[in-house]
Amino acid sequence: MRNVKLFLASGNVLKKDRDEIMLFLANKNQFLVKHGVFLELVRWEFLSSSFSETRKQDDFNKVLDESEIFTCLIFDRIGQYTREEFDKAYQNYKQGKNPRKFYLYFKTLPKGKREEAIEVYELRQAIEKDEQIYREYKNPDQLKLFLNQNLDEDLPEILKEALLQNIYDTDAKPMTETMPDHIIDNLEEADKLLSKTLTEEALEVYQESLKQINKRTNPDTYGRIQLGIGICYINLSYASDQEKNLLKAILKLEEALQYIDPTQNMQNYLLSLANLSSIYYSMASLRDRKKNINKAIEIAEKAIAFKNENNFPELYSDIYRIIGSCYKELMVLDSQKELFDKIHTYYQQALKLTDKNKNRVQYANILTALANSHCYYSLIELDKEKKIALLHESIKIGEEALELNTFDEDAISYVVILDCLSNSNYYLNGITHNLDEMLKSVEFIKKELTILKDFMHTVTYLTALSNYSMGLIRLFDQTKEISYLDESIASSKLGLEKTTLQTQPIRFSKFHVNIGIGWYKKGLILENPEDKKHAFKETLAELEDASNIFTKAQFLIGYKSIRNYETGCYIQLSKLEHKEENLAKAQEKVNDLLACYAEGEKDGFFENIEKLQTQINQEKQ
Repeated sequence: MRNVKLFLASGNVLKKDRDEIMLFLANKNQFLVKHGVFLELVRWEFLSSSFSETRKQDDFNKVLDESEIFTCLIFDRIGQYTREEFDKAYQNYKQGKNPRKFYLYFKTLPKGKREEAIEVYELRQAIEKDEQIYREYKNPDQLKLFLNQNLDEDLPEILKEALLQNIYDTDAKPMTETMPDHIIDNLEEADKLLSKTLTEEALEVYQESLKQINKRTNPDTYGRIQLGIGICYINLSYASDQEKNLLKAILKLEEALQYIDPTQNMQNYLLSLANLSSIYYSMASLRDRKKNINKAIEIAEKAIAFKNENNFPELYSDIYRIIGSCYKELMVLDSQKELFDKIHTYYQQALKLTDKNKNRVQYANILTALANSHCYYSLIELDKEKKIALLHESIKIGEEALELNTFDEDAISYVVILDCLSNSNYYLNGITHNLDEMLKSVEFIKKELTILKDFMHTVTYLTALSNYSMGLIRLFDQTKEISYLDESIASSKLGLEKTTLQTQPIRFSKFHVNIGIGWYKKGLILENPEDKKHAFKETLAELEDASNIFTKAQFLIGYKSIRNYETGCYIQLSKLEHKEENLAKAQEKVNDLLACYAEGEKDGFFENIEKLQTQINQEKQ
């Protein structure tokens, strides 16, 4: 019998949840003992309470070192000993020692307690920074469900090890490298389900097959299954829990790469690299933008190094597209105009390797990426005529992509094309002030939101909602209809309800910025002085919530935009309140903006900064 210790760490307040786990494991063991495994629950209440030669906690820590599974429950605070157990277990886990499996569950906090639970919030941030996964549960039943899912995924590995330990037992059955026919059939069925986008069904078959595969005797098949599961999690990330599903996908694909031999199965190896690179590119929109983009480039370049374009043209087409998109992000982040030619080269290589007639959707995806690169380049280009030319080219390429793809062929790609066309018309309107272009932009976004109405928590929907909010602000600028501002603010408030600072910090902060801009523009046209002051103070409060994310180092354009509106607010408040401190704060914000140009060339923002400085000087006089 294989005895597996499961160490359960939590504070006094979660005793009921610990009791529920004890009952759950008692039932689980009725099944496990038939397979030679017994899960021994370790709770601090069950350990000896007698005096010892050292601290009592040291005795508990020794038991922790013997435990293969560590489970930690956290609610509104982290006790001293729970934290010590967590830190020790996590350090051991990262060093490859016991515990070998690490489960962390946070119990959902009531709204009134969220602001008080600072150390809990900080621990979540630290875990997210390490790119690890935790789960949040509302009640004991959900906790037991999550724990059961974790154990069902990890215990087969322990079961296999138990068999290996008993390999010389006279009653033990010899292990074989022969792959049972039913497993091969299952994998083929899972592949078919995945190709038909029946993701949840495919995931279930892959996971069931994984329980029956020994990674030591069948490494390539084991890697192939992990690849399939990883792709399933990528697909699930489009519908819900994007970050959690992407982190799961990373773990699966990294494991796939450990077991797939590129000399034996180059296609699956390259497919794992391509998908892993794509995930890190997607993660960049959630957090650690530059870090994840550079990681995506690093992984994609590993695939490029194999130089197998002729054998796997479609795979390499995807890889070149990913690298081009990564450099496109870096171009915008750091205003590196010199990267545009490099980006264009990667996209052209991707188009060259794609058969337009056979792979219409993939070809359309590359065209959309190329169109977006023209659109984004226009944001950092100074010459007005060149900006207009870039945006017209973006619209032309986007319309070509729209002709190749339809909603029925690939809904996700279709939405991306609509988003591209909306952005291009939006930025073109910013230069030409042609109302028709702005109306087109908003109409494209409305189509996106209609298509995505059943996926309101996804990044794609939230991005469209943010763009819709900004589009309405632009329509107000040109029509002066205040109803557009009210609708814009309402749209961004809806966005705030669908996301949090922890789950999607960038998107969350953009909604605050949009609300702030909406209030600022209302303040400019309201007549009542008290209403005006209220509007400008609302603006400052919203922008303050966003400023911690849109830093100069990570989001230079967003940083400049926030400082620009903050300066305008303080200038307007100085007119209404006649307080010197408002002008001092306005000057401080302008100085922050000027510091952005200490060593770089000036862009479209600089002219407005000079106007703000002139207004400050006039108010001082």
